[in-house]
Amino acid sequence: MKKFSDIIKPTMVLAIVTLIVSSALVLTYNLTHKEDGKANGVSEAIMTAASEVLGSEAIVVESEPTDNIKFVFKDSENKAMAFYVVTKGYGGEIHMVVGVAKDGTIKNAKVTQQTETPDLGSLIETREFIGQFIGKSQTVEVVKNGAKETNQVDALAGATISSKAFTLGINTALSAFEKMKGELS
Repeated sequence: MKKFSDIIKPTMVLAIVTLIVSSALVLTYNLTHKEDGKANGVSEAIMTAASEVLGSEAIVVESEPTDNIKFVFKDSENKAMAFYVVTKGYGGEIHMVVGVAKDGTIKNAKVTQQTETPDLGSLIETREFIGQFIGKSQTVEVVKNGAKETNQVDALAGATISSKAFTLGINTALSAFEKMKGELS
């Protein structure tokens, strides 16, 4: 009988210790990964970015509409929509918010998260690069060595994959806008 208690007692102690440690781990995770200001599953940072690209307060229209578009917003004045888009870049996912005006042109864009190569692909966040897209309303194409047509933009030197991923996000937003523009009344 001694062998039975030699097995059961340590097993029970181990189970109790595991339960306590697991509970502490879950509690710690929940305390440190709490997203304040979440409305409809949207973090405060994403709401702020949507408001920035729209130029006024953002209102959530839809969450999780497609695989690449995570959230859709409209502005409080019904003049524009914004799309939270996730694309695959060179260094990982690129998270961005793209604003589209009522006339179907790109109003603005903002990268909210990216892991592209510093000083190369990370330049997708710059005003110079993003500025090329503002006012475009057709499918945008990335070209090297000088955009010649209205629907073309210059790729970042040494970061063509990042440039194409960002452009895919823009084109995804433009396509989604065509399907959802009826939301703006």
